[in-house]
Amino acid sequence: MELDWNLLECEIRSAAARIAGEVISDHPSQTFYGLALEVTATAPDAAGASADEPLRLPVLALNSEEAFGRDLDDEARQVLAHDQAVDDDADFSELDEPQVSDGFYSPRWDASSWHWCSMDLFDDDHAEAWNDRLNAAAAEHGWEDTVRRYYRCLIAAVIAVRKELDRHRVHLVAFVSDEEHAEKLLLRCLTHEQLSQHFPELLDLEDEVGQQDDDAEVEAAR
Repeated sequence: MELDWNLLECEIRSAAARIAGEVISDHPSQTFYGLALEVTATAPDAAGASADEPLRLPVLALNSEEAFGRDLDDEARQVLAHDQAVDDDADFSELDEPQVSDGFYSPRWDASSWHWCSMDLFDDDHAEAWNDRLNAAAAEHGWEDTVRRYYRCLIAAVIAVRKELDRHRVHLVAFVSDEEHAEKLLLRCLTHEQLSQHFPELLDLEDEVGQQDDDAEVEAAR
């Protein structure tokens, strides 16, 4: 049986929007800024990869300005406390002003360390059923083609979640998070306005990724 990509996208979108909505509703005083679908697509021949199950469903992550600030303060205090234990001359006045970059590779956008992270979209049985279908598709159609289709599915899902939350006046930077393809996935998930506002250092890559997309469409049409 062929994997139903439209159904997978629909289920991921619905589950992510529902869970995100619940978290946001449960914390009405907080300003949420980021949502991510975290995924790891490890080639079956990679070191440490499970040969019989290299593909798995994503998990959901969210963060708010308030949670990020608290977590950042805690981390800064732990680091400086360690420095104080080593150096009696350490300056604790720095505790009130932790220095951190806001670029894409900064703690602010590290979805794996967000306050709400690694949230399962489905119960174990349902998730495993989808995992089995994904890996069966990879075995039948090839790893590269299946992963490429999987990423397209996740990108479409996360964009749809962002638009749904926009309609409820919750404006988030929503993206698919994968270390191996981090920047390319981000560029495909964000609007140009979001990219300019939050990640201006990546603007030069926008045209390059767009050209790669055009080339891929031409190749697929041949």
